[in-house]
Amino acid sequence: MKNWLSLLAGSLLLLTWTTQCISPSTPHVEGQAIDSLNGVALYYDTEQDSTYPPSEFVKRYYASVMGMQLPDSLRSGADFFDPSIPDGAINPKTGLVQYTQPSRTPPRENDILVFSEARYNPGGHVGIIGEVGSLELVVYQQNAGPLTKPREPLRYYIRRKKWYVQHPHAIAWLHKEK
Repeated sequence: MKNWLSLLAGSLLLLTWTTQCISPSTPHVEGQAIDSLNGVALYYDTEQDSTYPPSEFVKRYYASVMGMQLPDSLRSGADFFDPSIPDGAINPKTGLVQYTQPSRTPPRENDILVFSEARYNPGGHVGIIGEVGSLELVVYQQNAGPLTKPREPLRYYIRRKKWYVQHPHAIAWLHKEK
């Protein structure tokens, strides 16, 4: 009887989580502004080939806040990252300094956080680091997948003089030098 009740309780918890996180009904509509960072809106969009891909927010943010136009050719997370570039060197595709995880340089506010491909983001993903605390940073992102919110707190830490962002797909951060 005890095992049956445990199974029933576990099933109810899973059902509750599933309906809250993966429910097709949402209070948002496509193209609706759902958050912002430094006055730059993040739009709701669920499609992979969408009007508002993650790179659209990053390019709009960098143009508006950082005063830098990023190339139109940057369409997915994979486009922002070049694995052949050493940590701390300029990425010629972006014109930004690329710090590859793990890096001797910590992530900073306004850096672009680059993610490798994942189930919901087959081309990779990008977001802007909007807040940096002592143990946690917050990445602002649009169209990150059905289970992710526009603000995602991530832990980061230093080990053996190198910085790590604690996320299985975080691979690099890009920084604009002044």
